[in-house]
Amino acid sequence: MKKLLTVAVLATLATTAMAVPPNLQPPVTVGGNGNTSSTEVRITANVVQGIAVNEASPIDFGNLARGMYTGIVNQNIPGKIHVKGSNGDKVKLKLNKSMTDLTWTGQNGTVEPANPGVTVDKDKITDVNVYGLSTNEKAYTLDTNGEATQILTASFTAGTTNGANLGPTQKLGSYVGTVLVTATKS
Repeated sequence: MKKLLTVAVLATLATTAMAVPPNLQPPVTVGGNGNTSSTEVRITANVVQGIAVNEASPIDFGNLARGMYTGIVNQNIPGKIHVKGSNGDKVKLKLNKSMTDLTWTGQNGTVEPANPGVTVDKDKITDVNVYGLSTNEKAYTLDTNGEATQILTASFTAGTTNGANLGPTQKLGSYVGTVLVTATKS
């Protein structure tokens, strides 16, 4: 059972969004000087009691390169970084950090069950590792459509002891963390 829970946690964090809290603002996207832009990548989780079901599909257009698009522009897929520029452009991507914490942002509609003797006060999911990019720049060459995609995944270690991620003192509710991805044209 413990192994199944761990697998479920890793699988559900493989995308950058799951149970998005209703008060969560859109990720910050910034256009830098000339040939640089950045976007926050959200990592969200929803801690529930007893049973968990997951399907996630947030909509975010992120950075849009002016003068590069024709036809329909679709939203970015969670867990992916999409780069748009000109055919053959050399681009470098990097994360500002490879590990983050998810912070409790509020209740998710559930009420903490009565549990005498237990203080439910752990309001962070700690040491969430992000994979697919690192703090070192990774070079890409944009394809004939002037595009490149990089998949990002995340994971953390959970436990059943007090103070452990998803342990009995973890607050029920919505959690969010961010990493920043920067793209720079070479």
